[in-house]
Amino acid sequence: MSSAVPPSLGSSLDYALRRGRYLLWYADFIPGLWKTTVLNEEAAHTWLSIPRQEGHSYAEDLFWARSAEAQREGCRIIDEALAANLSSVTREFELIQTDGSVLWVQESIELEQQTPGYGRAVGVWVDITERKSTERQLIHEAHHDPLTQLPNRAYLSKILEKDPRSAQRLLLFLDLDNFKAINDNLGHPMGDQVLVEVAKRLRQSVGARGDVIRLGGDEFTVLLRPDATHDEAWALAERVQEQIRLPLSLPLELTERIYLSASIGISLGSDQGATGLLRNADIAMYAAKTRGRGRACVFDAQMEQETRLRFELENALRVAIEREQLTLAYQPLFLLESRAVVGLEALARWQHPTHGNIPPDQFIPIAEETGLIVPLGFQLLRQACHCAVRWRQLAPHLSMGVNISVAQLQAPHFTREVLATLEQTGLPPDKLVLEVTESIFALGRESVLPQLQELYDAGVALVLDDFGIGYSSLSALSELPIHALKIDRSFLWSATDALPVRAQRNQALLRAMVSAGQALDLLIVAEGIETAAQRELARSMRCALGQGYHFQRPLAEHDVAAFLSTTTHASATEALRTALRWAA
Repeated sequence: MSSAVPPSLGSSLDYALRRGRYLLWYADFIPGLWKTTVLNEEAAHTWLSIPRQEGHSYAEDLFWARSAEAQREGCRIIDEALAANLSSVTREFELIQTDGSVLWVQESIELEQQTPGYGRAVGVWVDITERKSTERQLIHEAHHDPLTQLPNRAYLSKILEKDPRSAQRLLLFLDLDNFKAINDNLGHPMGDQVLVEVAKRLRQSVGARGDVIRLGGDEFTVLLRPDATHDEAWALAERVQEQIRLPLSLPLELTERIYLSASIGISLGSDQGATGLLRNADIAMYAAKTRGRGRACVFDAQMEQETRLRFELENALRVAIEREQLTLAYQPLFLLESRAVVGLEALARWQHPTHGNIPPDQFIPIAEETGLIVPLGFQLLRQACHCAVRWRQLAPHLSMGVNISVAQLQAPHFTREVLATLEQTGLPPDKLVLEVTESIFALGRESVLPQLQELYDAGVALVLDDFGIGYSSLSALSELPIHALKIDRSFLWSATDALPVRAQRNQALLRAMVSAGQALDLLIVAEGIETAAQRELARSMRCALGQGYHFQRPLAEHDVAAFLSTTTHASATEALRTALRWAA
């Protein structure tokens, strides 16, 4: 057969020339045999990265430069096209060059069959490597998070939908605790850097055990490999928790480390498909948050009921705040030496019309997560100040303690609102005690120092609550404008343990904490005193103040006046002698 290009196939050559880089071949074929000639050998040198050889035919080189799969696929397509008497076919494949690099090729073939299995063909190869690279990049971007370069929600959906059995895989759902505070106080660029570091730690923790995916915001998932066991899921959750808790030292311009924790939900497969797998892990994650954050929970059916109840409580809480239905109970604060009352601590209470009394450890976390804690906090602050003014007629030196959340400290015009409340109610600034927890250290001192300093300068007393269980260090503590430390109740309880060895060890720890506070000229308050032994231990360690059920349970508002009328109050002399700044 002639090797000249048939006139009817000449359009392929024109097409190739218009497309730029190309390779053109011509073939005569009979059943089981193709005689192929490369028409532009100059292109073959470039495409194959081989030296020129006189009289050498490159057709065989080009065939074998394709992968085995591409070879089989090419033969199959040609056979099917001839059987269907098609005049043209198009396909794409990889061409492996001699140096190991890969070119993507689009091949267009025009066929002429004179009789079945006999004819001639022209093929045009066009280099589409750049296009393929762009396509791969677009696919990557569609399935990956641009900030962390982790796979994204679309990738997870694709994996779960591709294989129905994937719904039985193990999934971890991780949400950073209080991450919004980092964005609000340190800025979104800083928040982005934190997310990048978290992603890095997750990759290192998970390794080959599964896929780490960023769903969005501060939410991540880990889809474990199909053969992972329940024990491995738990172990991985614990390892991730350990890595997340390590302090962050970036960026360089920050003098304060950033501390994080994460709540993790674990789904051990689902009978409701891929959607159920993710939903169950999400529900378990929220259960971890409601149970104290910084922990992991495995999904169970009870959690679904709890989630529905939480949704109902959130809506009911919004209504209760709007209608000012939440009230306060008041727990007295005593001088340990004389048992004289020096102040009251206001504690939020909620009597739900349907569910009855809702404990604070149920509705306060909901208020914090939804931002409702800010309007609720100001509402209760005003209520407490009004009551304090009224009761000071019975106890002139009485102070009023109010708990303040991190979200309130971050609220715009927080200090202005506090000082305006004092002016409106007539309560002297030195009779208001604001209690903040160590969670403020998770944000860095710079984010809260201005507000605290302004309140301190205005005469408001500041107490670091639940000291010893959070993030604070002695160096950070020395720079905070505070008046007192309230040591977490767990230390006092453990220091009076029934086992002598354990009690001695815990007493040494408690003594060190008290000494550290006193070295910083801070007043020490012992909370959670429930027995005479605990009271005596706190007094022997020179804690000035104490509160707990051993002295008095929290009082309803209508019972406080009667209590104050029959109880000894601290005089100004006693208050000064114990360095009680807010009762001076």
